[in-house]
Amino acid sequence: MNQWRLLFLISLSVLSGLSAWYYVVHLGRMRVGETLSVRAVRALRQAVLDYNADRERFRDWLRELVRYRTVSSQLGNEAEFRACVERLRGIAQNDVGCEVVHVVERHGRRPALLAQCTFGREHALHEVLQSRSSGALPARGVLFYGHYDVQPADAREDGWTTTADAFQPAELDGRIYARGASDDKAGVVTLLTALTILRRRLSGEDEAPPLVVKLLFEGEEETGSPGFERLLEDHADFLFGMPCGNQSADACPGKVLDFIVSVDGGQVDERTGALLLGMRGAAAFQIDVHGPQNDVHSGQWGGAVANPLQGIAGLVASLHDSETGAARIAGFYNGIPYSNMSSLPPIYAAALQGAKRKLPSEKAAAQSLGLSTLGGGEHALFPSYLARLWFRPTLEIVGIGGGYVGEGIRGAIPARATAKILMRLVPGQDARGIAIALCDHVQRYAQQHLEDRGLRCRCQNLSFFAEPFVSDPESALVSLVRATLLAAYGSSVVPVFSGASIPALSLLQTHGKRYVARVTNRSTAIPIGVLAFALPSDRNHGPDENFAWARFDRAVHCYLHLLLSVLEAPQSTAPLPSAPAIVSRNI
Repeated sequence: MNQWRLLFLISLSVLSGLSAWYYVVHLGRMRVGETLSVRAVRALRQAVLDYNADRERFRDWLRELVRYRTVSSQLGNEAEFRACVERLRGIAQNDVGCEVVHVVERHGRRPALLAQCTFGREHALHEVLQSRSSGALPARGVLFYGHYDVQPADAREDGWTTTADAFQPAELDGRIYARGASDDKAGVVTLLTALTILRRRLSGEDEAPPLVVKLLFEGEEETGSPGFERLLEDHADFLFGMPCGNQSADACPGKVLDFIVSVDGGQVDERTGALLLGMRGAAAFQIDVHGPQNDVHSGQWGGAVANPLQGIAGLVASLHDSETGAARIAGFYNGIPYSNMSSLPPIYAAALQGAKRKLPSEKAAAQSLGLSTLGGGEHALFPSYLARLWFRPTLEIVGIGGGYVGEGIRGAIPARATAKILMRLVPGQDARGIAIALCDHVQRYAQQHLEDRGLRCRCQNLSFFAEPFVSDPESALVSLVRATLLAAYGSSVVPVFSGASIPALSLLQTHGKRYVARVTNRSTAIPIGVLAFALPSDRNHGPDENFAWARFDRAVHCYLHLLLSVLEAPQSTAPLPSAPAIVSRNI
């Protein structure tokens, strides 16, 4: 019996290895497919020349936009948001030449920009759409997503070294330094630049089939996109449908977009093209421990009054196993179909295998952060730092505070201590169940260790939530993005995942699929991909956020290449391909 069991395990291991090998070959070296035609290559080269001749004008757009203090987590800056979105409206209308531009404003929500722009043949778009299933030149449609809101920034308190005001850009060594320079105003500006150039190249070209580009730039991504789902529900026809004419915002019956592309995201380094296939989800919480009604003298009351900072320190420490690094919340890992490196799904194993050849080693990654090693998370079960970053959930304490931390000392016991918790989630987890379990853990700890000492505790869901996102690695869009990256980086493209979260992506995926089902009766999804150029060295969300001008140029070239590729991509009237079974089951 033991021999049969051993044989079964060996066979399973071999099959898993072969599956991983298949995905390495398929994702890392698969044929690009249709290359750009001679006409498209000529158009691309001329577009690049046009861009180079007017480069400073487009860079000025980014220099201007980073000056708007569009911090979505702060109140009282509504005028900044309105001014920024109006500037984006002006670029979309006057420079890109979009026929339909909406600024969507709802009470209590940041404004969003929605636009529709038609490129290529300027006539009879409705006739082409009506004959879309025949042999006529097809009209293609793509929605681009990005955001213009940013994280908070105080140059003095945060330790900026390049500028005295994080919203007044500085330029050093070929980089622009400012909050939002990389995340995500560079993505928005480089896309708008490419579209402006493309308008010049394709205007009047009768041979070019119509290309419908939709734009969706939101102002709440950095706070979890709380109004995004309502936005998609209210404007589903405009965002996911194809128009019946150039000047029409109305969707043609039964016609849907071909692709959705996010300009928010990034690459791993300057030399390697990263084909992003998935991102973790997120959920945020705040824990408050209350003591006396106000700060009290530590000499008069120290030793008598329980200290909220001590209370929250113990509570936060109880969230993790100090030996393994695993979260100690009941049910936290339930639903994840793998528990160690050897049980990773083949596509995950393939991504890690490709990453070993192209991405920094753990030692190099640690040194880039000023560390000797990367010992966070479940380091015992998952020794690969990339496996922990890409495929495992985390429960991070991202903020803790209370009392006086200024110069010198103040002898007072604080009235309150606060901790901020941010979870990163992976497919299979029950996010809402975990949220309940976390607050149950907090209340149980408080009852056992805090309340009898006079401390009170509160656990609050901060309404920052994102489902994990997974792209279809075999979709036509992934092939187009890969071809674009190959043209830009000139080497093999590495399939990667990301530990970060973009709330909009899973919502676009879900609502796009619902729209397809509603208007076509097909249970398929609109392919979604990411083509973005932020890097870890850009210091997003931190001091001295920056973006390299050379990468700005590369981003413009890539968006031009992708747009021309979409125009020439073969179109099928068959249902859009679904993800392979191994992916839909395990990611």
